[in-house]
Amino acid sequence: MEQEQYTTRHQKGKHLNYDERMIIQLRLQDGWSPNQIARELGCVYNTVKNEIQRGTVELYHKTVKRYKAKAVQMYEVLRISQIYQQKISCK
Repeated sequence: MEQEQYTTRHQKGKHLNYDERMIIQLRLQDGWSPNQIARELGCVYNTVKNEIQRGTVELYHKTVKRYKAKAVQMYEVLRISQIYQQKISCK
């Protein structure tokens, strides 16, 4: 049975790329909800919600919280380098 109204572009298990993260950042600045952003990206609400949690940074002595796409990129780079260091140390 085929779904003719299938509109999801985002594939299951696929990570968000930098462009999608920038869309999240811009839409949040415009006041969009995570549900609206998820519909635009064609992914699940939880993906956007988790991405926002991962990429939220605190500014001005922790009084303002903002989502930053660059923060997520740095988080992933650090995580990958930690995994790489663990693999090297196990050898």
